[in-house]
Amino acid sequence: MDNGQQNAITETAPHWYVLTTLDPQKAEKCLLEEELSCEGKPSQQGRFQFFIPYQFLKLRHAPSTSEAGRTSLPHGRIHVAANNETRSILRRYIFIRAHEGELVKYLGGEWNRWTRGRIQFYLDGHKNKVIVADRMMGKFIEACSDMRLRFEVLPPVEGLTAGEEVVLNTTAFRGEKARVLSIDHTSRGICLSLGLQLFSGSIVIRLSGLTEGDILREGQQKSPIDGSHLIDNVQRRLLTILSRKVNGKQTPETQKRDQEALVELFNYRFHHFDNDAARRHFLALMLICARLLRDHVGQSELTQAALAELDAINAKPTAKAATDVRAYLHVALCIATGQPSYRDAAKEYVREYQPKSQALRRFVKLIRK
Repeated sequence: MDNGQQNAITETAPHWYVLTTLDPQKAEKCLLEEELSCEGKPSQQGRFQFFIPYQFLKLRHAPSTSEAGRTSLPHGRIHVAANNETRSILRRYIFIRAHEGELVKYLGGEWNRWTRGRIQFYLDGHKNKVIVADRMMGKFIEACSDMRLRFEVLPPVEGLTAGEEVVLNTTAFRGEKARVLSIDHTSRGICLSLGLQLFSGSIVIRLSGLTEGDILREGQQKSPIDGSHLIDNVQRRLLTILSRKVNGKQTPETQKRDQEALVELFNYRFHHFDNDAARRHFLALMLICARLLRDHVGQSELTQAALAELDAINAKPTAKAATDVRAYLHVALCIATGQPSYRDAAKEYVREYQPKSQALRRFVKLIRK
């Protein structure tokens, strides 16, 4: 909203506010109940107006044939796909027109505190509530019915700007300062390119495909749970790619997409972990990634590192036999080297210790094939 619009809005007038929820159906039900409760109370009627794009844009299906029995024209399917994509993108957004005080009081009710579908204000990069002028809201509601328009939600990057100096939190240059070269919004979220100067600026290394988690900004400290989230994410995506490959379900399109995903995942190979278990687990995942990428240099280096970690585990007199990390390393070495002994060790581990990790069980099942 520009300054002219901001000044035109008075504090006493009701405004359109942007809110979010994980359950738009439940939100609509609650808002309708609130409307019904105000019936017969003239002072309360019209207290809230609301617009829920997800409910407004109904799921559509492209018919296979026209009325004449012929195959539908392609543009009909394109319009349906555009509608359903917009519906998915706008799913979590709700727009309510009300006085701020009344809306805050309504959302603070007991009904809205302990629920998965909790409605809450959407905040901008400066942690302020987002207000939409009535005229703009009218245009937005009208636009939602236009199938020619394509919607895209670009999340704020908390004021991050090109040229800003940040600290790398990944790759071999972790802890070094770099400058933001570009900020792109992709289907996978924010994608950053950074420039790292070496040797008094005589060489600049461009690091692409990074995320917000790969950098630290002034005064920011890394969250201790970032590492576990990274491992879970990489593991989930590797399992999907490996499963498709092993089961022969790759197409040229998925093969290209998988290759791009592997390149993105392999960028994390220098990520630092503070404990041995997480570091070894992630090493195993990166070795699998290198093998799928056919990165021979990376595969060789990571294979040697995995063997060294196995030796370190076995060298401890108190080493636990029942540790999933050992099995993950066996799985990765089996995939990387093709040696049956590593596969047999992983299978024996699952048979004897019955690990709770479903991911580990899936990896072992895949290397059996």
